[in-house]
Amino acid sequence: ILIRSSADTSELEEQINYLHQHDLISGLYNRQFFMDELKSSFTQAINGIHQSAIIYIAIDNFQSIRVRVGISGCDTLISDIATILTENAAEDDVIARFGAYSYTCLSRIKDRHLAEEMSVKIPKLVEEHISEIGNQSISATCSTSVVFIDENSPDNPNEIISRADKTCEEIQKLGGN
Repeated sequence: ILIRSSADTSELEEQINYLHQHDLISGLYNRQFFMDELKSSFTQAINGIHQSAIIYIAIDNFQSIRVRVGISGCDTLISDIATILTENAAEDDVIARFGAYSYTCLSRIKDRHLAEEMSVKIPKLVEEHISEIGNQSISATCSTSVVFIDENSPDNPNEIISRADKTCEEIQKLGGN
């Protein structure tokens, strides 16, 4: 049996596409979409079209925050930080929720100093923000790392992300923020 509908499914297809590319809690792009964009950016960098930078952002002491406010409270914090990142990013930046408590920002760059300045600015913005979670006011900190993508980058996008994650973990071990 073959059933055909003449109904307009474009809105449904649009919603499915959105859900396929975005994280539901933060509203940011998801990890899979980000990795696809990273691969594309990596190819362009190798071919000399443009350089990019990844800013990797991880919430410090996330487990202790989770114990304090619970999982649903953490969702509020994750969403608040996503808003901070979105409001302070360039228009063509690709911002994603990368892990349970980490984010990534992929930027095309002309000046490496701008990416470095942004990586210093983000922790200050996060620290200054107070999230209202239930009857609690939570202030969190985060750590950032920057990895530049150019013709000399490793030929594996996963290696680039691994470097950013490892550097961020080292910063957190030294106290974070």
